Amino acid sequence: MNTKTPLRSLVAEDIRSYLDFKRAIGRQFDTEESALRLFDRFLSDYPVADRANLTPSLIEEFLASRSRTRPRSFNHLLGVLRCFFVWLVSQGRSTHSPVRTRPRPTSSRLLPYLFEPEQVQRILELATQLPDNSRAFIGTRCIRSSSG
Repeated sequence: MNTKTPLRSLVAEDIRSYLDFKRAIGRQFDTEESALRLFDRFLSDYPVADRANLTPSLIEEFLASRSRTRPRSFNHLLGVLRCFFVWLVSQGRSTHSPVRTRPRPTSSRLLPYLFEPEQVQRILELATQLPDNSRAFIGTRCIRSSSG
């Protein structure tokens, strides 16, 4: 049985309401709940007495306390916080969002390489010199017919 630690920070009730709202509109929200529980635990261990103390520097301190080496992981955590605080403002539970941190750039995506026409011609010329392989996806007969 998986028992979750009760939420206990000054935004615990808001987190519960936010999760209930998201699930009521058909979202599972399990990873988001985990991220918000981390934030709740951070706020519980930190001397935050009222919402006025939820500052951009506090949000940055929380994000820094979570060792996220991959930009995607960091950006997910940041995005969960950003959406949570936007929801709080939209519900009139807060006057502003303290999330000011910018997402980290993601450079792990593969960038396409565009060949010059001369390079394509050279590749096709070299490919015609390869022996036929019946198991290959594209045979040299096909390459020979397209390069000539």
